[in-house]
Amino acid sequence: MKIVADANVSGFAVRRLKESGHDVLWLADMRGNMPDTEVVDIAVKRESIIITADADFGENFIGPNDAHPAIVRLVGVPPVMQADALISLIELQDGKLVPAVPSRISLAVPKRL
Repeated sequence: MKIVADANVSGFAVRRLKESGHDVLWLADMRGNMPDTEVVDIAVKRESIIITADADFGENFIGPNDAHPAIVRLVGVPPVMQADALISLIELQDGKLVPAVPSRISLAVPKRL
């Protein structure tokens, strides 16, 4: 799965996701914190989902009917548990993301781009 990991996602989680076979672009490797709009633009260009630990990611510019990639918010998930939470949360079924265990994690289902 193609993933854009926001700069606030732990490096441990990024390594575990890569080891699990996911194609992960960690924004901390690029230039660290960047506006949410730029994160979404990168994910759209890469056709990736977004993972973030930011509780209000996208809330200031993504409306309920706006197009956007899938966004997984890892709010309150300890850094050492982020990768395992993601791996157990997301299953790829017919190209759609399906929440498996929605504890302290929110999943914004993608809107058609």
